[in-house]
Amino acid sequence: HAGRIETALLATMLALYRWADLRTLARGSLFDYVVLGLVTGLGVLTSYIFLVLPFALSVGVALTPELRRRLRLAPLGLAGIVALAIVAPYFAFAAVPLAAATSEHGGLFALRDVAVALVLFSLPGVVLFAGIYPRACLPLPREVREQVWLRLLKIAMLAALIVSAAALLLLPPSADKTDWVYPVLLPLPLYLFQRAALARVEDQRRERFLLAAIAVCVVAVLGGRWIAYELGAKNCKQCSEYLPMARYADSFKQAGFLGGTIAGQRHVGGGNR
Repeated sequence: HAGRIETALLATMLALYRWADLRTLARGSLFDYVVLGLVTGLGVLTSYIFLVLPFALSVGVALTPELRRRLRLAPLGLAGIVALAIVAPYFAFAAVPLAAATSEHGGLFALRDVAVALVLFSLPGVVLFAGIYPRACLPLPREVREQVWLRLLKIAMLAALIVSAAALLLLPPSADKTDWVYPVLLPLPLYLFQRAALARVEDQRRERFLLAAIAVCVVAVLGGRWIAYELGAKNCKQCSEYLPMARYADSFKQAGFLGGTIAGQRHVGGGNR
């Protein structure tokens, strides 16, 4: 559905930011910092939820001395300037900056919904990982647990979880509550595979089995969505693409309305503006 495009864009920009941030920490060239600023600026324009991941990773870096020492202040300032240059025109001219669609359920109800979404989103992947890399799920030695990247990702997930929970309780309720799971869970795959590498359980046979399992899951999800969509399309009463927009437009024209915008509780497509 068209209404999920924003969610897909948010998830994409969060993944790009994770890549740009970790690349900057690993390499730290001037170009890396510029890319980080570019991705940050574009990400902020997608949703205010995007800001959770940069904040969470920043907390992780601040609490990991080895990674903190890698930061270069001048290029980091340049990255900030690049990000501000991208978002400044929007904040200067937009009437309602980064406004989210509101929902009638907020506070503890929103927190409950996001908690359920976190479990549902992460459980299949965690179970699959545990089945393929069982040794990686066992407690690691203390010196291994404090490995810098493992520490960074662990702290980032915890910080993102705390910030998301606080935002859900304090900010106006959002219609897209489950979008908060993306900044919390995006570090999880890297964290799990870093554990597998440190536990020395990686091999090509396990990797091939994992890729095959992922392919089956992707095909099952896409196929299931297609089947559900096709079966539900015949009786869909809320899907905007099945509303009789041409008939609506003709009735408005016959009533004398030749211009304007249709305002309603839900988004109405079809170009009736």
